[in-house]
Amino acid sequence: MECFRPFVTSWPAPNASGRSERGRVGIPPTELMHLVQGTHTNHLERALRVIPMGRRNWLFTWTELGAKHVGIVQSLLTTCRLHEINPYDYLVDVLQRVGSHPASRVSELTPRLWKQRFASNPLRSDLYYCRPGKNVA
Repeated sequence: MECFRPFVTSWPAPNASGRSERGRVGIPPTELMHLVQGTHTNHLERALRVIPMGRRNWLFTWTELGAKHVGIVQSLLTTCRLHEINPYDYLVDVLQRVGSHPASRVSELTPRLWKQRFASNPLRSDLYYCRPGKNVA
């Protein structure tokens, strides 16, 4: 901390012109801790890359809107994995529920709340019962 003391010259934080009320430029002490500790989110960024992305993969989204939707799907898949939910079961269940679920309770379909309410008995696709060894419900 002492090595950064020369850079911390004023508080409160500078105004829009970059100078504090006393006319000195400085770094707020709260920001100083980020310099000392370092803030990195590499583990979160790696988790978001569920689908390996390269320069050419984005060509298949065709539009900026398509790229945003890919990001939404990647975020959902990552959230499922963080909550230890099978993403396939989650998506099959939610896509079947979304038409009949009340709009006022749409938050129940997020992965965290879905796990609490619906994970014990998820809706299945017809293909689930066509696999060998599965009994028809």
